[in-house]
Amino acid sequence: MNIVFIVNEHAGNGRNVWQRIQRQLTIPYDVYKTAYKQHATAIAAQIAATKQPTCLIAVGGDGTIHEVISGIVGATSIIVGVFSAGSGNDFGRAYEVFDSVTALEQWYETKQMATHDIGTFQQAFFMNNAGFGFDAYVAALANASTLKNILNRVKLGKLAYIYFLVRALFTYDTATFTINGERYERVWFITVSNQPYFGGGMKLSPHSKTNDGMLECTVVHHLSKLKLLTMFVTVFWGGHTHFREVTQFTASSFQVDVYGKTYCHIDGETFVINKQPVPIAVQPRSWQLAQKKRNEELH
Repeated sequence: MNIVFIVNEHAGNGRNVWQRIQRQLTIPYDVYKTAYKQHATAIAAQIAATKQPTCLIAVGGDGTIHEVISGIVGATSIIVGVFSAGSGNDFGRAYEVFDSVTALEQWYETKQMATHDIGTFQQAFFMNNAGFGFDAYVAALANASTLKNILNRVKLGKLAYIYFLVRALFTYDTATFTINGERYERVWFITVSNQPYFGGGMKLSPHSKTNDGMLECTVVHHLSKLKLLTMFVTVFWGGHTHFREVTQFTASSFQVDVYGKTYCHIDGETFVINKQPVPIAVQPRSWQLAQKKRNEELH
């Protein structure tokens, strides 16, 4: 089996993590370094097209991992591996990742893997979650500012999220959506999850699983601004599920009807859509991830 790394040196601690991997690695490998947005998807798709048995290892943050997996969905010759090197790293909270070169080399002896579901948002894929509304608006504000990068460099990335969350409270208007025929008013946000975590460690969807053929929809609505802030504090341990203004339900597909300009996110990447129906669905067991035993931290 070939070992191929796709490295984003600009993601969080990507450059340092890759340098450490290089120093310690004793098995043969190839490496590609990303140079622009969606480059990792193009590289991954090109490698998958060869149909050669390959472990394709992403070194980067959730955005890099998202791009790599998007390029290999349905490719049975590809097993994905991950060294997390971003700022949020929600992927690594729910999925297995390599925490050391030793763990990778031990895995190489067994080549065990597990299959996982993937979500679709229109034509795009998501491994973690996708959504609409306030949380996407907060992420868009953060992504457009240099403050997020500065705080991430000094390991204070969560402060950036809190700052932009409070700022967004004074400029964001709630909206009306329809989900699978059910109308929801005064909605702050909607998130469809394939795993429990989002936003850098918030346990939004505690019961979500990556391999059960289902997605969970969380709708936060009819909350005052103060109560919304209180709810966000409880999300880190899943306490928000006890709020009557938080509605959660599971399905294999959803149609979300959007009635105006709306901020959206897919695995942390933000964009804006206008009035339209948005189909969201799960594709069960669509990609393969390296399964290993945890070992010492990369150092």
